[in-house]
Amino acid sequence: MESQLRLAIVEDNATARTNLRSHLLPLGIFDIHSFSNGNELRAALKRMSMDIVLIDYHLGQHRNGVDCVHSLMVSGHIKPSTGIFFITADRQAKTIGQIMDLHPDVLIVKPYTMAALLRHMQRYLEVRSLTSDVLKATDSQLFSVALRKTKNLIIAAQDKATNTNKYLPELNKLLAKLLMQNGFYSAALTLFNKILQRSEKILWANWGKIKCQFMLGEWHACEETLHHLVNTNFTRDKAFEWLASLCIERQSYQEASDFLDNINTSELSVAATRLKSLAFRKQNKVIEGISLLQKQREHNRSVRELFDEFTYELAEFYIAIAEETPQNQRKESLSQARKLVGMATRGESDPQLKTQRDILLAYSSALEGDSNKARKILEGISMAALNNANPTALFTASKIFHTLDDTDTARNVLAQAELRLARSDDQAWLSVMNTNLVDSEKTVGIDKEKAVRLNEEGMVLFSNRQMEKAMPLFYSAYQRIPSMPAFALNLLQCMTELNRDSYRLITADFLIEELSSTPLNDINQLRLEKLRFDLTKAKAETNSINNY
Repeated sequence: MESQLRLAIVEDNATARTNLRSHLLPLGIFDIHSFSNGNELRAALKRMSMDIVLIDYHLGQHRNGVDCVHSLMVSGHIKPSTGIFFITADRQAKTIGQIMDLHPDVLIVKPYTMAALLRHMQRYLEVRSLTSDVLKATDSQLFSVALRKTKNLIIAAQDKATNTNKYLPELNKLLAKLLMQNGFYSAALTLFNKILQRSEKILWANWGKIKCQFMLGEWHACEETLHHLVNTNFTRDKAFEWLASLCIERQSYQEASDFLDNINTSELSVAATRLKSLAFRKQNKVIEGISLLQKQREHNRSVRELFDEFTYELAEFYIAIAEETPQNQRKESLSQARKLVGMATRGESDPQLKTQRDILLAYSSALEGDSNKARKILEGISMAALNNANPTALFTASKIFHTLDDTDTARNVLAQAELRLARSDDQAWLSVMNTNLVDSEKTVGIDKEKAVRLNEEGMVLFSNRQMEKAMPLFYSAYQRIPSMPAFALNLLQCMTELNRDSYRLITADFLIEELSSTPLNDINQLRLEKLRFDLTKAKAETNSINNY
């Protein structure tokens, strides 16, 4: 007999939990576990995995379902194959938009009938059975295998005589996801455009299209799509977050905060708040940054988890101020940070936040020059707790280990944080985290080492004719060390091979001008002259076609 599927019900209302369980249990296919909030679910996921999570959006005094699921995805507690069902009575466009941004398998809006829920569940289970081999491959991170199997399923389903033809929408959605996971963004973009030709209102396809445009470096096209989405209630706030993220990437911090001004402070997501406070900090607008985070704390005072989360954000903001201040002038900022950490942890039961607290206290001691105290606090954090810490805490921990002259551990901690980032699709969150990652690499002193590694990985992909995958790596290497001619040449050659005149913020003409004014060895000079010739020839051919 096939083993039962583990199903988690996350609902703060005990009556609703019991009701859901009583209707699903008779199906005889589920091993059902019930939880009142995300913390309880996380604790359970440390002991066992779940095949399906059925979660409410509002969870009382705890973080909402979207924040909960995103956090569990980033930490790796939720498998790629886990089915996500959202239930909500909140019909606001903002709420529905946030849920759809996570690409759940099913969204059910209250009031609903159990018959409707069971129909959705049956459809999901049929698709899950059809794609079982694909799901096993994704859980094992064998994305190329999963992609091949999905393509075979679609070929079979396209035969209208088969009984799987009705599942083509789900199979196409899975194909698009796997194409992006494998780095085939052009193919994924083509698929998204094909889906949107049938209906422009498919949210997951719109966000997928934007993600592909972003990853392909087609930022002008990306912005054009986003400006169209700011006019729709379901996508308005997320589109402004994306526009702000693009500004952060190009270090246009004032423009980023201007875009986020279009969203009421009380309606900013946690990720958007982080994005805006980062924009303020990068402009040295300390008062504005502190004011924003204080407002968010007060607005979320009734939701204990969010209140604590914004309290930590404010503490980290004060610590960031201290980082940029001479040691003899850090006392006030560090004192404020410690007071905030103390407020957030009264009665705190979340192990992840406890680890974050200890790391912040250790770093504040390190910034004061008390290395012994910082080391003693770190010794109280187990390696298991450190591995489960959120990326922000890991960035801070890397700086402490650097202060204690333990560069190897600092490097390993940053590598662990970077792995977490790859599990998220929230661009606002990623823009903040990637900025913090690069800043931490510079503090620890491994940014040049990282640039060399990225360039080497790009060269392997380039030699295998995988230019589309190589270009982001060359770009990242160039960003870290723009003065290295080899990195600029590799990026330029990749752009030439793909017949691209720009990638993100960098144009081919800019790279040629920069390299022309840089002393080059004979080999690099020959490379530059050939690339200049190839680009000039390609432009002439393009102009000839356009004129014809």
